[in-house]
Amino acid sequence: MTAPGIAIVLAEPGAGKTDLLDSVADRLGGARVRASIARPSDRDTTLIVDAFDEVARVGDARVCDILYKIRDAEPNRVLLSSRSGEWEVSRTRLIRDLFGIEPQVAHLVPLDGGEQRQLFEHFHPQRSFDKFHANISRFDLHHILGNPEFLRLFASAYDEADGRLRSRGDVFTLAIENLSRESNPDVLSKGAPARHKKITWANEVFSKLLLSGVDGVAMGDIAEDDLHPQMETIGLAGEAPLSVLGTRLFRPGSAANQHEPVHRIVAEYGAAQHIVSCIDDPTCRLTVAQCLALIAPNGAVRDDLRGLLGWLAALGSEGLQKAAIDLDPYAVLSNGDPSRMTSASRNQLLDALARLNEDDPYFRRSDRWRSFSVSGFFTPDVIQAVRPILVAPGVGHLRQLLLELLIGSSAVSELRPELEAILLDEGAHVGPRLDALSCLLSDETYDPAAALRQLVDIGTNDALRLGSEILMHGMDEAPFDCLRGLLGAAAALYPTERADRSHVIGERYFLRRLIRKFPEEETVRLLDEFTDGLRCTCGKERHDCHCRDGVSKIVGLLLDNYFDRAQHQHDPDKIWKWVRNLHFHGRVGPDRSRAVAVLQSDHVLRRALQERAFAGLTTREEVQNAFYETFIDYGHSGLCLCAGDERHLIDLAFQSNNSALWIQLAPGHDYYGNGTPKGPNELRSYCRVQALGKPVLMREWTTVNRLRRKEWKEGCIRRSRFDARRRRRFRTHNQNMTVAARAIA
Repeated sequence: MTAPGIAIVLAEPGAGKTDLLDSVADRLGGARVRASIARPSDRDTTLIVDAFDEVARVGDARVCDILYKIRDAEPNRVLLSSRSGEWEVSRTRLIRDLFGIEPQVAHLVPLDGGEQRQLFEHFHPQRSFDKFHANISRFDLHHILGNPEFLRLFASAYDEADGRLRSRGDVFTLAIENLSRESNPDVLSKGAPARHKKITWANEVFSKLLLSGVDGVAMGDIAEDDLHPQMETIGLAGEAPLSVLGTRLFRPGSAANQHEPVHRIVAEYGAAQHIVSCIDDPTCRLTVAQCLALIAPNGAVRDDLRGLLGWLAALGSEGLQKAAIDLDPYAVLSNGDPSRMTSASRNQLLDALARLNEDDPYFRRSDRWRSFSVSGFFTPDVIQAVRPILVAPGVGHLRQLLLELLIGSSAVSELRPELEAILLDEGAHVGPRLDALSCLLSDETYDPAAALRQLVDIGTNDALRLGSEILMHGMDEAPFDCLRGLLGAAAALYPTERADRSHVIGERYFLRRLIRKFPEEETVRLLDEFTDGLRCTCGKERHDCHCRDGVSKIVGLLLDNYFDRAQHQHDPDKIWKWVRNLHFHGRVGPDRSRAVAVLQSDHVLRRALQERAFAGLTTREEVQNAFYETFIDYGHSGLCLCAGDERHLIDLAFQSNNSALWIQLAPGHDYYGNGTPKGPNELRSYCRVQALGKPVLMREWTTVNRLRRKEWKEGCIRRSRFDARRRRRFRTHNQNMTVAARAIA
């Protein structure tokens, strides 16, 4: 973000957008501000605006107003963040039109296993991450540990339960209890409110903050503003409720004496608990209709409250669940815990999603990059509603969304026929097919051998990519025939004509990923298989020959993997057998190929291969063909001549009396001085000395040099007598001017 421009960071709730923006602000010397209070000025060269999705609570007019103010301030760099589910592509286009430049859109990726371990050990160094992960996996929550905030909450719950979590529903409850606990041993606990009372007050504060659209609470008149009302203002009078501000459920705001929820996920869960308790309380006059009127005025859910709506559906009664589904089914599915809903509500949710997909096929918007878990959602009665959605090949996000959610679910075994049909559907896009394969491979009882054979028989790029995923999933048990068959079919993916070349970058990158997984023994065996009997079968000239292109590409990747893994002395005879008949149209450098890098740096091995390339060749034609096909135009790039190679081969030819090879490499006189420094050519002088020692070489030397001199003379441009006269006059004029200048001096 050091270069001028506009960047937009999108991520799911809790993915770390705010921490990332704080880090960027520290590096650039700026400050992060919330979009709701952003006041850009002409002095700001870098604007870092967080929680842009929250300004949508008052409508798109507020969004446009802030964007206009940012544009008028003319900053050099602008960094915005938003929840991916509340960001629409139309806003990206609006920013492009307003600022006149294309914004960069970045998505935060989930934490991998190693990063999850580091973060957990940072929070709880006394606990074992492996035991924590095993405990969380019992409730199928390990799929969302890539979210930093969920990891922190689950780790808090695990610590609160002393390493013994009892149920999925207890995880969030224990996390809230852990955050409400006083962590400072120096604080007196005598007379302090009970923990459950603090949680009740905090949940009430969360609900009123979210529904009113403010950011936090203030202590005192000086700290109060439009976005930070006092506790008394929101109906919590007295000293006791103020104790919640000292817990970890709240954090300091941007100004003194202002406090905000520790995270929006915590606020949404707590607010949902409070609202559901009020709705269920017969003495409270709050109804479902009144609550949803605030969340979805005029029937449209406020973007900043979609997370709250999801938790209301997860924690509320069946009536509340159905009302929330009618408002925004995707918000209910993607937020909270939809597995807590009743079977009837879950079936209704699938029906509502199907209708939504018909009206708006791309309803996920920018949230399609997000991953979340609904394990426990796919019960047997729900599976029957999932089947027709998976079978229907319609456009939109719904089928791919369900496939993503099914990964790791116990329902996969019952949906195996539908998933295999998607996997083998040649007309389907590769994305759903990959998701269907991931679902199948997540089932430990599934045997993919039959599907692999069918994919290899299909032989398309997508089919072989899917086959490679199967092989990489079970590489230790993959039979050699499967590896050989898939790579043999992949050789046909490389085009034989320039017009047939694809412009999709990385279309065959899956082959490189697959081959990198092969052990050395399998790699050597495959190299022997593919290069045994390899030769030209088309009979065309070398520049028109494409019959070996695919196999040569596959062998080239295998060679890269071999040189990556082999730690022993290389056998030149074996390597020469692999590379001697390869045919390429183009060169690659050592930065793109491990084999090229090794061969270019290992002078002994490379020169041993060069010796074998010319072994037994005695005529000029044979030597020239081998020279151009192997070292200049069409051979493996690792065999190209390097410094000292020509002299080595010249000495070899001199010792073996191979005049054809010797004269091919002996340098001639450079009549034009192209690319060589002025002065004597040491290699040419060296060859002249060798020629003086053997008459057969001297004859070749003399013949070739005379021929080259003759060709040079014939190629010289003849000058007319008029050009000679002009040069003579010019020379005489210069001489006269010189004499006159001396006389004057």
